Amino acid sequence: QVSRAHACTAWRRQLQ
Repeated sequence: QVSRAHACTAWRRQLQ
């Protein structure tokens, strides 16, 4: 499982 913080940044980066 990926860290929640890492995952949050992952989708956030794609959003921008």
